[in-house]
Order: sequence, then C-alpha cells, then structure tokens
Amino acid sequence: MPGDIEYEVASQEFNFSGCLQLDQNSRTRIMSGARLRIQHMATSLFYKAYNYKPFRVQLCIPGSKVPECFSYKNRGGSSVKIQQLAHWHRGFTLCAVVSFGQSEERRPVNIECECHLIIKDGTQIDLSSYYDDKYIAKTRSIIWKREHVFIWSVHSKCFFKEASFHFKPLYGATDVMVECGVHPLLK
Repeated sequence: MPGDIEYEVASQEFNFSGCLQLDQNSRTRIMSGARLRIQHMATSLFYKAYNYKPFRVQLCIPGSKVPECFSYKNRGGSSVKIQQLAHWHRGFTLCAVVSFGQSEERRPVNIECECHLIIKDGTQIDLSSYYDDKYIAKTRSIIWKREHVFIWSVHSKCFFKEASFHFKPLYGATDVMVECGVHPLLK
C-alpha cells in the first residue's frame, strides 16, 4: 500500500549489528544521533501518525553500555524506576543492552519494555513497547556473537509522577539483559 511506504520512509531503522569494528567515538556519535532523531520525531511529528502508528526510530549497534546521555540507567539489571514531580511528557527513549551468550544461533531479536506510569491523580497507565528488527527479518537473520545496544522510543502524552520500566528479550533462552536506560521526551 502507498501509505505503508510513506510510513516506512518516515520511520527510521539503523542497524549496525554487523559493524563489530566500530570504535567508541563512532558508536557514541551514532547513538547520540539516534537519540536526537527520536527527540526530533517526538517534537515535530508527534501528532502526525499513520493509522494511529507513531513514527519511530530504532538503532541496533554493538556495545556494552547504556549511553551517558540517558537520564535514568540501571547498570546491572533489567528495570528502571523514575520518581519526580509531574511533568508533561511526549514519551520516552528506551535503551537495552543485551548479551546473547554463546548459542550463536541465527535468529531475529525482539525486546519488550513494559512501562507502568502513575499519573497525577494516582491512576496507573500500562504501556508496552517493542524493539523488533523488521530490517533483519526482511533481509536475513543474524548470528549474534556479542553484546549489542538497542535504542527505540515509546510515545505517550501524559503527566506522570512515577514510572517503572521492565525490559526483557523475547527470543533466545541464553539472552541476558545486561543494562537498561530511559530518557523522558519532554514537551
């Protein structure tokens, strides 16, 4: 369908999974660029969605750490909790670092982030967001050999005073969530 092509053009997926020789400076620039693209999408294209699907930016790159630019990080686990004064948010940039173990199986990657937001009046809003590698699924599966950083976003218009995020890989029995991070997309 023509509309699907327009959606795919507006949405951006960057896959550097096969670029195992990237130096730290290159990885940092690529990850910062992806975060800026997500921020730009949230501010300029927030109300423009195709059939209620928000435009998205996804990044996959070899690495073992959540970028420093993320406001909230868990350097040793799969959950992040935020408590703050209620602010208007357009969503969140999400980051997961996954170790694939020694299985060396050829397969796609799908990571879920369960978001639980407590808004101003105490009501809980539950959201799920997924990093799914449609690019890889369209071309070929990859044999995952080392840790990779996955960055994507979830969009929501709300004030919240507390939020929790839980990341989990959905494929691969040996996949381990090494680190995770969240950065709120402010109005």
